[in-house]
Amino acid sequence: MGEIKKKLSGIAALALAIMAFFLFLPSRILAQEDGELEKIFYYSTGSAGIRSLRDNAAKIDIFAPQAYVVNSKLRISGGLSREIKDIVAKNDLQVMPLVMNQGFNQKIMSNLLASEKTQDAVIAYLISEAKKNNYIGWQFDFEHIYYLDRDRFTNFVKKTGVKFRENNLMLSIAAVARKNDTVNSYYKNWSGAFDYEKISREVDFISIMTYDDPNSVGPVASLFYVEEVLKYLDGKVPDAKLSLGVPLYSWDWYKTTKRAIGHGAVQAIRKNYVCREDFDQNLGVTWVSYSAKGIKRKTWYEDEKSFELKFKVARENELRGISAWVLGMEDPDIWNKI
Repeated sequence: MGEIKKKLSGIAALALAIMAFFLFLPSRILAQEDGELEKIFYYSTGSAGIRSLRDNAAKIDIFAPQAYVVNSKLRISGGLSREIKDIVAKNDLQVMPLVMNQGFNQKIMSNLLASEKTQDAVIAYLISEAKKNNYIGWQFDFEHIYYLDRDRFTNFVKKTGVKFRENNLMLSIAAVARKNDTVNSYYKNWSGAFDYEKISREVDFISIMTYDDPNSVGPVASLFYVEEVLKYLDGKVPDAKLSLGVPLYSWDWYKTTKRAIGHGAVQAIRKNYVCREDFDQNLGVTWVSYSAKGIKRKTWYEDEKSFELKFKVARENELRGISAWVLGMEDPDIWNKI
């Protein structure tokens, strides 16, 4: 009987140890274990974005402010405002800032990728800044990279990943999307620099920016385009390392010219003009057509319906989660879909 008690006691101790292990795991790991989609929301600028962050912080897993830049002198700087820091602290938000090449300048990236010494300085700064501000890691939002710099960019990501892991920091990449490898201007200057398969081995995850579809004359990101991008990435990036980029802004068109607008602007159009409106089942986006000063215009509106459909795509494909751009431009009803 004594031996049985000892065995039972040992089993109980082991069970308690396992429970304690999972109890103190970082929430970002638990979120993946229980099958929930990880919800990343971006912030750029403006009071509308701050209000949205304050009102909806409880539904955000990772807050990703576009807050740091590498400038033309290859110096990095940035930070969060006191107001944002207060919201983050009050809600105990996990913060993963974005660092970008200022103005998405291609020359800045070419110069950065040509200098190992500068890369080392950038990495050291990011590690120091993350520790000082309690960031969980960083997302590289380097865009407009020339495709011939592809291998250099991959090596930079690899080197950063190694250093970050040594310091218990996460690394993710905001990657420009493509649906094939056709070598055109878009590939040469935007998407071709991303070797998704190799990069995915070096990072915690990739946020694939399905906004914008470069060939669209309608929605920012139709359901059809999103599915084509995911089909292209199948086998290249593990599902668990892929976060689906979801647009929260809309495109307002005049002939072949478009402008990005948010929910408030769409509501102003509905209020001030006689509109026709419908939901395109194939593209998965609502459209609003109207005339302003005799000029016909059409808005493809990313609302709660289109958001829910993309959220569903991420869930059905068992992706890591979604990365939504950008707070302050969204239809407020999307928060009821999370």
